[in-house]
Amino acid sequence: MHEVCITPFRDPETGTMLFMVQQQDVSARSKLEQRLVALSEGQLAMLDSMFPRHILERISELCAGGESGPNLAAIKDLNSMATHHDCVTIMFTDIVGFTSMSKECKPEQVMEFLNELFSYLDAMLDKHKVHKVETAGDCYIICGGIVDEDEQGFRRVTGKLSASARTRAARRALNFAYDMMQVARKVLMPNKGQPVSLRAGIHSGPVVSGLIGRWDTKTAPRLCHNHAR
Repeated sequence: MHEVCITPFRDPETGTMLFMVQQQDVSARSKLEQRLVALSEGQLAMLDSMFPRHILERISELCAGGESGPNLAAIKDLNSMATHHDCVTIMFTDIVGFTSMSKECKPEQVMEFLNELFSYLDAMLDKHKVHKVETAGDCYIICGGIVDEDEQGFRRVTGKLSASARTRAARRALNFAYDMMQVARKVLMPNKGQPVSLRAGIHSGPVVSGLIGRWDTKTAPRLCHNHAR
């Protein structure tokens, strides 16, 4: 790929109008720009999978700022984005024998095992329309009735749910738990070679959702820039 630049100028001796043509090979630069665009799109997709629409919109709004640039102080204070939910169903699970297995296996084996198991569970999230909250060690937490998609395909935090919507959310979490137990049988414990056995608990009730922690002042502008693109 080449870039051509044409610059008109007048010959100082004859006064004739001439054109200077400069041609430059920009193939390397073009490939680099394509990689940067792909990286930005990948980061956007990652953010969209992590945060619902109102969080992304709020971050974008704060990052845009005014003439002074991004409002980093406001970005750090995310308490205003906390949302109260009257009824959400949460399912949490852990692995039977995980602690003893971790002592008997190498760290690499434990990580490979968890990656295989949790990848199966992640693949079922969209099917059951539930939201993954967290994974911590062998603990895997999902919820129903807190996040869904709007008409434009963006994730959004739900408001007050009707009685039927609460029932659907609870049923989705329960169905996920049932399928989770079936899928877990495909994965073997690395120390004994036996199918995984999971424990699960489900509870419905009021919760508050939001973000905790503080934005890194070095990270925030980069996220804002990528989101704006």
